[in-house]
Amino acid sequence: DFDGTPDKAQRWISSTDLHFDINDTIYNADKKKVYVALSYMKDGNAASWSEAKMTEYKEKNAYPTWADFMKTFTASFRT
Repeated sequence: DFDGTPDKAQRWISSTDLHFDINDTIYNADKKKVYVALSYMKDGNAASWSEAKMTEYKEKNAYPTWADFMKTFTASFRT
């Protein structure tokens, strides 16, 4: 789980990418990747960020590509 601590962001990215790579038949769509990633943000600043993003995506009924999601994540949490 990711709590929003910038020092932990790269490790979380690597772990998440690895999880998706070894389960590529399950996570075969960007929407699945984005929602699973958001579900692993349960604590700290990441929890409120995740909730806001989930609400935004559902209200717009539009979901970013995984690459675009990661750009937004990186801009928000990496130092």
